[in-house]
Amino acid sequence: KKNSAMLHSVALLALTGAVWAANPATVSVGSPIATTAKGFVSANFDWHKDSEEVPLWINMSVIKIDLTSPTLLAAGKALAPGHLRIGGSEGDKIIYNVDNKGCDYWAGPGQTVDPAFCLSMSKWAEIVAFAQNTGLRLVFGLNAMVRKDDHSPLNFTNHAAFLAHIRAENQPVYGFELGNELPKVDPKVMGQDYITLRGMIDSTWKDTPSKPLLCGSDNNPDPSYSHTFLSVAGAVLDVFTYHNYIDTGLDKDLATKIMTTSYLDQQYLRAKGDIDNWISLARHAEIWLGEGAAAWHSGRENVTNRFVSSFWYADTLGQLTAHNHSAFCRQTLLGGAYGLLDRITYLPNPDFYVGLLWGQLTGSTVLNATAQASGSSDQGTHTLRAYAVCGAQHGVVLLLINIDKHVTYSVSVQGLAGPREDYVLSADSLDDQIIRLNGNSIVMSGSSVPELKPSAGSGGAITMAPTTIGFFHFTSQACPGG
Repeated sequence: KKNSAMLHSVALLALTGAVWAANPATVSVGSPIATTAKGFVSANFDWHKDSEEVPLWINMSVIKIDLTSPTLLAAGKALAPGHLRIGGSEGDKIIYNVDNKGCDYWAGPGQTVDPAFCLSMSKWAEIVAFAQNTGLRLVFGLNAMVRKDDHSPLNFTNHAAFLAHIRAENQPVYGFELGNELPKVDPKVMGQDYITLRGMIDSTWKDTPSKPLLCGSDNNPDPSYSHTFLSVAGAVLDVFTYHNYIDTGLDKDLATKIMTTSYLDQQYLRAKGDIDNWISLARHAEIWLGEGAAAWHSGRENVTNRFVSSFWYADTLGQLTAHNHSAFCRQTLLGGAYGLLDRITYLPNPDFYVGLLWGQLTGSTVLNATAQASGSSDQGTHTLRAYAVCGAQHGVVLLLINIDKHVTYSVSVQGLAGPREDYVLSADSLDDQIIRLNGNSIVMSGSSVPELKPSAGSGGAITMAPTTIGFFHFTSQACPGG
């Protein structure tokens, strides 16, 4: 219980006035640099069949997930008003069984549809009900592969029937996407398909006060593709979305890599070209990371669902908001080895509590935060990461992340002062599934998500023990520009 003991020692030393031997660090918080949005913390359901990456996807397709589970409903409500994105590669195989005519009928002459990829309107109604019951905003990825070839326009016959059904049933959908990671489709053709879908949404919901957003194109970082796509369709988008994974779940060294500055820095660097294209071609639209986790290929068991993943997740939340992202749809809410929830019990994994704290504490104005430190064991680069956001209701929230396994930082904060509420996450080991908040284990009992209570900050420098994540809420600090 190394980290817990260290945290308790820090508190004891503070009370007794003793000096804690730690490497000095300074974090400076300044003016606003970006904006984000309420509902930034979001997550996905996927379509993977039981046979994929056994046992990681057994009963984890959105068609099979128990959407009535009290535990799942409680977790969803805790993350509201985030977005619930239904997507994934198999989304481009899904046929919509409108009017109960059968998916083979809608797929066209001579086509046989795998039952796993046939969405009944009763199951669709369950998905809509889950989103309504939790308060999550439903974003649905439509099939973009009903086409003759990769250079031919999409056949929208089934889509049109599906949209008409949704409108007739008055089922709330926050947004639609079209296609999932389809760089093989000509970007000019895909752009024209989005223009067609924009017209369909506008005409289907023409007499309503609000209509679903159009979001896309959900590709991995590819500046050449996104530039062409946005040049064609950027004007009709409400949200530009992309996917981003730094590594594969097959990497046996993944846990070690996550705890390095070079790995964490790749989250922005890999996407920079696409983000720059958004700025120049579609800045009127929001930008979302529509799918991401610490690793693709379903994640890695005992890594992407353990505490070590939380350092990547917390850092990515900070990086994305510093670059004006309005949502981060985590892969997944449930499914694979990278879910916010355990796929067997539906109980929270460590990252869930990181996302929950972010959602509960932070607002929409992002502040400049820079860290200077010494004595890191990560190839001479300091391992203290810092982000700042104005509070959800008041004050300013400072996120500090110490990825160093050996160095403790004594952090002097410039630009923030006054009363403070501390939320420090730690664990006995980086591969733990149960983590602690201010030294106390966080355990969900039944269908009640634990209340995450702060400890009172002692004032002065903040001590960041090795491998800890801290949210520090300066409750009376005025928010610059907010």
